[in-house]
Amino acid sequence: MQKQKIAVIGAGPVGSVLAVHLTNAGHEVYLVDVISGLIDVIRENGLQIVGAEENYARIENTCTSIDQLEGVEPHQIYICIKAIDLPGVSLQLENLKLDNTLYISFQNGIDNEEVLAKHFPRARVFRGVINYAGMTVRPGTVKMTFFHPPNFIGSLDPKSRDIAKAIARQHSQAGIETQYSEIIKRDAWRKSILNSVLMPVSVTTRLSMGKIMQDPGLKTLVGTLLKDFLEVARQENYHYEADFYEKAIGYLSNAGDHKPSMLMDFESGRPLEIDFLNNRLQAYADKHGLPCKANKLLCSLVKGMLFHRDVVTSSS
Repeated sequence: MQKQKIAVIGAGPVGSVLAVHLTNAGHEVYLVDVISGLIDVIRENGLQIVGAEENYARIENTCTSIDQLEGVEPHQIYICIKAIDLPGVSLQLENLKLDNTLYISFQNGIDNEEVLAKHFPRARVFRGVINYAGMTVRPGTVKMTFFHPPNFIGSLDPKSRDIAKAIARQHSQAGIETQYSEIIKRDAWRKSILNSVLMPVSVTTRLSMGKIMQDPGLKTLVGTLLKDFLEVARQENYHYEADFYEKAIGYLSNAGDHKPSMLMDFESGRPLEIDFLNNRLQAYADKHGLPCKANKLLCSLVKGMLFHRDVVTSSS
């Protein structure tokens, strides 16, 4: 794929890693984030990636609002913000009235791409599944905690398969190993299930991933959630390998002693992505008459904790 004009919405860990690689591959990258202090530091000092990977790039084009992309006409726009902010960001992007731009959901969650498809033609909407993670150490510096390649890219419209394959090659050439997926929704569900079996447990217990999997009772709870969610996936005709459960438990048991993003968001007072993860899975479970009692209970507990954090504490 020729050098592209690319906008990355969100300068968190996912967007930062992507922006650094695409910039170093020679693409013209525009990085957008509403946190002006963060953008000021990146504009001045560039973006540094540390941890599992050491990388750096100067980002010449930085913006503090989507409106500042007016007149830029990017070939591709990557949405790397939290899924909870996706509806509002999609509307802002729609207001730019771009006729040929490709929109790629580069986020965690289920059905994110369908939110984008309400605003843009399906032939120009794509879904990425990200298999790296990180945390912002300080403004302008992101620690990549792991990357389990490959990432995946897929299209909503079969007519756009070749474009999706070209995007996958573009990422791989930029140093982020990526494969085209013919069934991208299945891959998005796989990643979302792995997120959903740990994240609400971490919020309710305040424990890291490693400590959750070291506790026999909590590990059993994670296993119950995993079995329930795999049954929901089967009802949606998303089928995984026969030993997926065993592999998933092994993978989660080696996840490391760090906090999942949902727990970090909870502790920082930020909104949670639970509506695009556990609550979305519960909606599909309800559709098929599957109780998923453990997930329903956890969702209620997290809702109560959010109420106490945001309402009770602020009013006291």
